[in-house]
Amino acid sequence: MAKHVIKLCPRCKLLRSKLSQQLMGDVPTHQLFPCPPFSFVSLDFAGPYRAKAMGNSRSYIKLWGLVIICQNTRAIKMLATAGYSTDDFLTAYRRFTANHGNPLLVVTDAGSQLKKAGKLIDPSDPAGLDWDRIGQGAARNGTEWKFVEPGCQWRNGLEEAAVKLVKSTLDLTLASQSSLNYAEIDTLFSSIANTVNQRPIAVKSYVEEDLHAITPNDLLLGRTRNMVPGPVYSTDESVTKRQEAI
Repeated sequence: MAKHVIKLCPRCKLLRSKLSQQLMGDVPTHQLFPCPPFSFVSLDFAGPYRAKAMGNSRSYIKLWGLVIICQNTRAIKMLATAGYSTDDFLTAYRRFTANHGNPLLVVTDAGSQLKKAGKLIDPSDPAGLDWDRIGQGAARNGTEWKFVEPGCQWRNGLEEAAVKLVKSTLDLTLASQSSLNYAEIDTLFSSIANTVNQRPIAVKSYVEEDLHAITPNDLLLGRTRNMVPGPVYSTDESVTKRQEAI
């Protein structure tokens, strides 16, 4: 009788109700085994940004940043591109592969952006990229291209978070640096990426009182900052001190 009363009681139903919880997706398999940095990447554009023309200091040009993030180490690279065209993208992409090799997988947003009815599409819009040409060229180098469905940018959430991270840093920096040219902004992009790569992504604990934050730069350079450490002539036998020196 008690169970029957509780089952029909509106207040009891309210108190015993279970709220829906966030459902987390499974981690992709390729992110769970060791591999060289930038073997599996996601990429997207950020911008546009205003820069001085190289030949005429009185004129200005628009440029974009190609943000590339490693899915395994969470390291970020940002390269300047002169436009949104296929050739501009391929130029920056080849610059990336010349330094880091051809990735095994590239995840990117290939869908057209949602536009209001009647609005003219800018020829420099990302929808104008020749993705078939890009994908076929990359396939010859052993790279698999995975395109996110139009309107589903959340499927490339890792890259969206990386773009948001570099944008927030650039907004603070470019506010006082509006007279930079293309080469200087490209250098600034690299500096911003290095700063972002100093963020902690995990913690290594040697002892309970000694914690070391692991950053993407630790996985890329073997050190948090891009300063090269000098020789260490230490006779300290402490495991913590020796590991810190290494």
